[in-house]
Amino acid sequence: MSCSPAPFSARLECHDNTESLACPESTESLDWNDPALRNEKDENAEQKEANEATEPTENAEPVEPIDSTDSEEQIDSSELRDRSDHSDDMASFSRSADARTTVEIMIPAELLADAFARIVESADGVLDGLDSAELTARVGPQANTIAWLIWHLSRIQDDHVADVAGLEQVWTAQNFVGRFDLPLPVHDTGYGHSSSQVASVQAPAALLAEYLHAVHEQTLGYLKTLTEDALDRVVDTRWDPPVTLGVRLLSVVNDDAQHVGQAAYVRGLLSA
Repeated sequence: MSCSPAPFSARLECHDNTESLACPESTESLDWNDPALRNEKDENAEQKEANEATEPTENAEPVEPIDSTDSEEQIDSSELRDRSDHSDDMASFSRSADARTTVEIMIPAELLADAFARIVESADGVLDGLDSAELTARVGPQANTIAWLIWHLSRIQDDHVADVAGLEQVWTAQNFVGRFDLPLPVHDTGYGHSSSQVASVQAPAALLAEYLHAVHEQTLGYLKTLTEDALDRVVDTRWDPPVTLGVRLLSVVNDDAQHVGQAAYVRGLLSA
C-alpha cells in the first residue's frame, strides 16, 4: 500500500501496523527545530528500522524448521561415509606424525654408507650377465672398458679408505692381487692409465663383483666407527685448503659414482 507523497517539509512516515492506514493529508510546514517534533521524528526512524529487521520480504521463501530428531536421517549416506573417511584419514595422519617423531636422525656416516651401498648395487646391475668379450669391449679406440671401470672404482675406494682408516688394502690383505694376476704394479689403482694398460685389465664378472663387495665391507666397517667430529679431521695437507676426512670420503663416492655411470653407459651402447 502506498501513500501520496506530501511536500518534503510535511512528509511523515506511514507504518503498516493497523488494519486501516491513514496517511497524513496536512501540507502545512512543520518546524523540525521543535524538540517535541524532533524526538518524534527520531522515534519514527527507529521504529521503521526495527520493523524492516523483523518483517519478511515479499519474495522470501518460508524456512521450515528442522526436526532435530530426524536430522541424522536427512543427511545423505555418502556424506556420512565422507565424514567417516575424513576422520579415519585424520587419525591415520596423527599416527603417522607421531611415528615420524620417533624416527632416528641419519648421521653423516650413515649417509655415506648409503651412498657407498648404491655404488655396489649399480655395479652389480652393470656386471650381471656379461661375458669376457663384453667386459673388455671398447666402444671407441681409446674408450675405457667395463672391466677396467669396475676394477678401477674398486681400487680407488680400497686405496683411499684403507689409507684414512689405517688399514691394509683388501687388494693385498685378501690376495685379490694374486687372483686377478694383472701385469701391473701391486698397488696400481688405474690412475693415469694408458690405452694399453686399460686393455690389460681383464677379469670375469664374478671376480670383479667379489672384489668390490669385499672392499665395500671394509668401508662399511670403518664408517661404523666414525663420529661426526671425526669427519673434520684433516687427512691430507698437500691441498689448500687441507682435505678433511669427510671431504676425502665424499670424493671417493663422487669418483665411484662417475665410473659406475660410465660403465652402465657402455653396457647400454653394447646392447643397442
